Amino acid sequence: MTAIPKPHASQVDSLPYFRVFNPVLQSRKFDSAGEHIHTWMPGLSGLPAAAILAPWEKALNLPGYPCRPLVDHAQAAGLARSVYQVTKGKDHKKESL
Repeated sequence: MTAIPKPHASQVDSLPYFRVFNPVLQSRKFDSAGEHIHTWMPGLSGLPAAAILAPWEKALNLPGYPCRPLVDHAQAAGLARSVYQVTKGKDHKKESL
């Protein structure tokens, strides 16, 4: 039987307000053993759960793996919230691209 991958930090949110999920915090909360990362990132499979969720926090030097996140989550989340605030009052269905 093939395992069905668990949703990971990309689910649709039904709340009536905008929020940006932090992938590291979501992993710590819902997959603290790092099963998802162990499954889909085989290069990190040898790391313990405490290190696998955010290896850059442990200052690990992993060949072929970035030493820090490629996207600064706090900066990207702030930008996404700003864009949302600007666009939330517009009726996007009436606008054409």
